Amino acid sequence: MKSQPRGVPVGRRLAVSRQYAPTGFTFPSPYLSLLTAQVLPDVTPVFWLLELEEGVANWARMLEEQYPERVLVPFAKDRRTDDLFCFEGNDLTGNPAVILIHSFADPGWEYRGAWSHFDSWYRGLLAFHRDWIRTGDAELDPPKRKPGP
Repeated sequence: MKSQPRGVPVGRRLAVSRQYAPTGFTFPSPYLSLLTAQVLPDVTPVFWLLELEEGVANWARMLEEQYPERVLVPFAKDRRTDDLFCFEGNDLTGNPAVILIHSFADPGWEYRGAWSHFDSWYRGLLAFHRDWIRTGDAELDPPKRKPGP
């Protein structure tokens, strides 16, 4: 059975993503490539915020309210937790780090890990998704990585 597109239509995904990113922020090219897919890749139990019509808007607003000192560009969420995957919004290089944020934690306790760039995060996520499908393990934790020395 083929998945049907849902959430933000393909033609609006980039505009919606840019609307909630800081001025001068550039999304990494592999992420931009995903935005053009008719159906976003299945990465269950994580999902793309663009799969919900107001997903990016709602989470961008909530994260800004919860952590006003941070500049976060949310793009994916773990369905089972309050964990969000965000680009580091202060990084204007076009290859920003991916930050794992546990929303609703007290400021200073929200950081759960980071990847140096989207490609690294996405490869880990795809491996996690395959393991999750293979084992059916609802308790399997998604990859978490802290920045190295």
